[in-house]
Order: sequence, then structure tokens, then C-alpha cells
Amino acid sequence: MSLKRSAFDVARSLSEATTLDALRALFEEFASQHGIEHYMFGQLAMPGGVIKTVRLLGAFDSDWFRFYEKNHLFINDPVVRLVKTIDRPYRWSWVRNTLDLTEAELDVFIQAERFGLKDGVFFPFHGAGGSLAGGSIAGSSFDPSDQEIAVLEFVVLQACRKAASILGLFDEPKAPTISKRQRECLNWAQFGKSNQEIGSILGISAHTVKEHIDAAKRIFGVNSRIEAIVFARNAGLIGFSPLSDIVRPPPP
Repeated sequence: MSLKRSAFDVARSLSEATTLDALRALFEEFASQHGIEHYMFGQLAMPGGVIKTVRLLGAFDSDWFRFYEKNHLFINDPVVRLVKTIDRPYRWSWVRNTLDLTEAELDVFIQAERFGLKDGVFFPFHGAGGSLAGGSIAGSSFDPSDQEIAVLEFVVLQACRKAASILGLFDEPKAPTISKRQRECLNWAQFGKSNQEIGSILGISAHTVKEHIDAAKRIFGVNSRIEAIVFARNAGLIGFSPLSDIVRPPPP
């Protein structure tokens, strides 16, 4: 079966996987048919720009990965570093032969060769929320053509997206629920209204206003009135106008 035909078949199967184990088994079956002995995909930055490395899919039990992780080669890996600036697949050999590498960066390639990985291809992905993701595939005799790399990119992208979906990396967190009165109090507080003034507007006591705002602070896990207002704004629980809480229904 040609690489192109098998790629479309496996991509369809990947989309139906419901667990990482099933996804891994499908990808490894495909990889073994095309000389891919090593693969490692990860999320390099979470949405919002918070730096965090998350394993998506890979041969994490392999000797190479254990060595790579134990010796923190990720820090000096020039292949990974380029994910921020290149939006198409690139070969390890291109990085090694084109860039002016430090000794530490060059050593990453030397160590990979010790494990039989003479060359590979890195696939960068720029995903939702400004996230950066990507990964490498490699093998001792793996030498795909440019056309084959384009086909492989389709499969790798499907695998990464499905892994991220299974892990829930891009699931929108549900905003904490607060009462209508708590929203009304915060909505007027954002314009500098005192507890007494808010109480007069809403027809309740200043003490009750304070209780509502304090309750919202506890729900949000914040310590100050200002933090509660900012949190409520960002979560879409209050608007930017004193009347917005009246004319706009609360989110579901």
C-alpha cells in the first residue's frame, strides 16, 4: 500500500480513537510500515502563553527518549528551538548543516546518532490560543522524500490534534457560578461604588452588599475586591457598564 493511501486510512482511524493507548497503537502500526522507529510529539506552550511541556504521543519507553529526558536534551535541542519561527516540516540534517550550532546543540545530534537516529523530520504546529506544538519522527534508515514528508505531516497533525483533544488541552474551563445579586454588586463595584451606594441602588443593606462581594471572592479564590471584579469581567460574568448586568442575561 502506498504511503499516501495508508496515510488517509490511518488518519480516519486516528480520528475515531478515544484513548491515548488506542491512538498510540494506531500510529505505531502505521509507523512500523514506513521505517519510522522513533516518534515524539509534545505541547510546547499551553494556550495563553503559559510555558508548560505536555507529552502528547510518543515512544516514551524507548531508550532514546529516556536518555533524552534524563539528560535534559530538550534545553539544547536546536530542532525544537526552531518551532517558534518555522511553520513547515524540516529535517534534522537541515538544522545541523545550516545553522551555526553551539557545542551543546551539536551534541544532541551526536547523541541521537548513538541510538541509530541519523536523521529525522520535525513537524511544527501552531495551534489554538497561540499554543506551540510539534514533534519528530525518525529511524535508522528513514529518508522520506519531500512529497512523503507532506503526506506524513497530515498524519502527524491528526495524531497531535487527537491527543490534545483526548487530554482536553483546549477545553474551555467553565467559569465559576455566582448568583445574580453577587453579579449585580460586582457590576456596580467596578465603577467605584461603595457598599452603601450599591445597597441604595439595589435596595439592600451595605452589610448585605459586603456579604455578596465576599462570597464572590471566595468562589473565585481571590483576596481583594479588585481581583474579584477583574475575574468576573474576564469570565464574562459582568460587563463594562453599570447597566450591562441588567440588559444582558447571565451566561448559561
